Amino acid sequence: MKRSRFITYFIILVILFAAIPSFAGLHEWYEGYKLEPYWYKSYNPLIIQYPNGLVLDLIKNRISTRGEYPISGLLTYSNRTYIEQKAQESSIHNLIEKSLDLRVDTNRRLYNFTKNDPDFKEKIRQRIKATVSLIHYRIFTMKRTLRVTSVVQYKGPNSLLNVIFPHLIAEELGSIEVVASIDETDIAEEHEEIIESETEDIEEEIAVFENLPSSTPEVENIKIYGTYSGLIIDARGLKVEPAINPYILDEYGTKVFGNISDFDLKLLYKRGKTGYFRTLNAAKANYRAGKNPLYIKAVKAERNCNPIVSFKDAYRIIEENKMMGFLDNLYVSIII
Repeated sequence: MKRSRFITYFIILVILFAAIPSFAGLHEWYEGYKLEPYWYKSYNPLIIQYPNGLVLDLIKNRISTRGEYPISGLLTYSNRTYIEQKAQESSIHNLIEKSLDLRVDTNRRLYNFTKNDPDFKEKIRQRIKATVSLIHYRIFTMKRTLRVTSVVQYKGPNSLLNVIFPHLIAEELGSIEVVASIDETDIAEEHEEIIESETEDIEEEIAVFENLPSSTPEVENIKIYGTYSGLIIDARGLKVEPAINPYILDEYGTKVFGNISDFDLKLLYKRGKTGYFRTLNAAKANYRAGKNPLYIKAVKAERNCNPIVSFKDAYRIIEENKMMGFLDNLYVSIII
């Protein structure tokens, strides 16, 4: 009896001596990392937390999500490299899959485009894998889990939007095949060729709106100053969700802004189609506003996406843009 008890105590001691270095290493591992971002609920409309765990941060212009891997085995510290690698792979996989929930326009998200176009999904996957940054690690000691947060640039050089915009332009112009190359020079040249071939159709569409107000009595007394450097649309209270390809419409559903095929691709890559802000002061402080922005209050929103302005304000925007070209330069801000 005493011998079996001695053997039991001996086994327990062996396990403890093996486990203590492991837990000490785990503690050291934990202390070496910063806490992850967005683990709390954010009420800033510029930080959108999707139900699937994806976070769109329009303040830092990036998207992020997390991946986990269990910390198992007694010799945890010796398996650190392997566990980190698996957690990183999980995070990148989740970022690729969950980014498909990003809103594109009024009734479509990215997954709507990738369902019937696996090549487009592959481009998104390759862009994310090539540009991903692993920014935070966090160890949950009790759960024995390593969690990794990864991010990808939402707009700007080598961003996710650089892959999405050429696809949207091709779709907008009715192209059968999506632009294959993501090189800016190649896309710009092909973009110019497509635009030239479609110029007449686009001009006809624009003329429908531009010619309409000229003989309308309700816009005859509107004064056009020709001094506005940018456009700010105040859509607060309308539950507008940021989108990759938003439009600004008038009360009759006419597009005031903007067919992306009308814009310069390099500007789209650099700035995105619009900027989203939380306050009027923040919008005015941004480069999109310039020194003298035109402020317009939206009257409603189409499906929580596209701001709708009055017919008079739509006329003002079009006419002022003829003088200063702020729409063409993507100097457009939306307050949400």
